[in-house]
Amino acid sequence: MKHLRLLVMLPMLLLPVGCASHMNAMSVGPNMKLTGVVAKSAGGPGYAFADFDKSYYDSKSFRRDVLPHKPFETTQYVKIELFQHTPAKDYDFFAVFGPDPNVNEEGSTRMNNSDPVLQVDSGWAYLDGDNPNAKTKSDWVSAGAQGTKIVVRVDNVTNTHYVYLLPSNAPNAAVNYEISCNNGSGAFTNAGNTGWFISIDSACNQTGPMPLDPAAIAWLATVEPIYSEAE
Repeated sequence: MKHLRLLVMLPMLLLPVGCASHMNAMSVGPNMKLTGVVAKSAGGPGYAFADFDKSYYDSKSFRRDVLPHKPFETTQYVKIELFQHTPAKDYDFFAVFGPDPNVNEEGSTRMNNSDPVLQVDSGWAYLDGDNPNAKTKSDWVSAGAQGTKIVVRVDNVTNTHYVYLLPSNAPNAAVNYEISCNNGSGAFTNAGNTGWFISIDSACNQTGPMPLDPAAIAWLATVEPIYSEAE
């Protein structure tokens, strides 16, 4: 499968952003910080978030800078924050990622060296903030404007890639996509506030854009408690 590109757009809100202090100076590449993990709550079905801003060992914070293009390989659910200031655009978003809760494998992601694009090789990632960017392996690329909430997923059992535009987005939140392996392109919005998605299988057969179906809703329900704890 060759390059599949998606562009998620929302109108920019003229409001101060909580992490704007990150973007005071030009950065050569993305700045990325490991900020916490989400784990199963003991004795219960829920999840709890460990905020590394409030966690110390031997007077050293667990929160730390991490290097782009170094893979995260994890059986837990990890939160990172990413920011980059460029002449054209400011990026300031966070991602929560990890393995599929229904599959016994690791989640694997990495960040590009020069561009703030989170590459999902295995598992899934939830992104939210200013201009979030993600791709699945080397095939999909997605980008979002202020407040866009997307989930990007790689199902390695079926080798199917997904991008979900969540129902919590505004109705006019839009995804524009190009699929080079089948020369496809198009767009979809969160019409009806139902949530929409698209998928591409290993033979580059495209499904959607269409509203979330029962299978998509059921899978998203398994990861929603995870990223909700990290928000």
